Amino acid sequence: MVATWVITDPFRWLGQRLPPWLTLSSSPKTRRRRHRLVTLFVLLHVAAMVVVACPAPNRRLDTRLWRRQSMQAELAAWTSRLQSLGLAMSKDEVREEATKIANQWFELRRTVVATPKAYLRAIGAPQGWYMFTGPDREPQRFELSYTTTDPGDARVHQVFSLGSDVVEPDLVHPDFVDDHRVRRALFQTSWASSDLTFINVCAYFDRHLRNQREHIDDVMCALRARAVEHPSRRGIARPEKEVRRLTTHADGSVHETRNGRRRLLTPKPGTTP
Repeated sequence: MVATWVITDPFRWLGQRLPPWLTLSSSPKTRRRRHRLVTLFVLLHVAAMVVVACPAPNRRLDTRLWRRQSMQAELAAWTSRLQSLGLAMSKDEVREEATKIANQWFELRRTVVATPKAYLRAIGAPQGWYMFTGPDREPQRFELSYTTTDPGDARVHQVFSLGSDVVEPDLVHPDFVDDHRVRRALFQTSWASSDLTFINVCAYFDRHLRNQREHIDDVMCALRARAVEHPSRRGIARPEKEVRRLTTHADGSVHETRNGRRRLLTPKPGTTP
């Protein structure tokens, strides 16, 4: 009898220990209390969602961010707007003021949302992406390629370029590239604030390609940027530029080329950097 009771209603013991106003009672007074409690919970939940979704920069503004072409274009546009309103501010002054305001707002928001974010994580409903962010006018595309040790083959073999078909599916399967977790990691190579994201993804593909095929010399990961096509400029050529390239050599050394500058990240084994 007891076993049947536990199987049919395993939570009856919990209902017996809860206050009457939390249980499903037919008493009008009890129902009113329960409805008020549910209403309060819903209002607090909505407030937490609104606070966390409130627009804010997702990182501090620094010199590196201001060097981006899109940021420079926004800086020039806002300087022109402010000057047209009679505010005699130079681009440097606008940049300094914007940096100060953005960083203050970032710190204030981080303090205010600490408790709501903890609550949303606890119930399994965190917001994993930032709302109301500015558009990326020059998105960067991840590209993977390699060269071989064959003296008669001096070509650069492209494995895949994100957004296009995989050229060598025997090395990297298309389903792997199309997996939403993998695509997110590839997108993060250009979005992440840490340079290690791009380096770690390249290190994975270096190991993977060398395990799949012999006679691989250099494994190269690149980020290529191209401006988004404007509706009023349909058909006009949009030049593409290489923003960053990581080359892992067969001897284990790694070179990085970034904005035209080349530097050694990992020296050859047995040498001093």
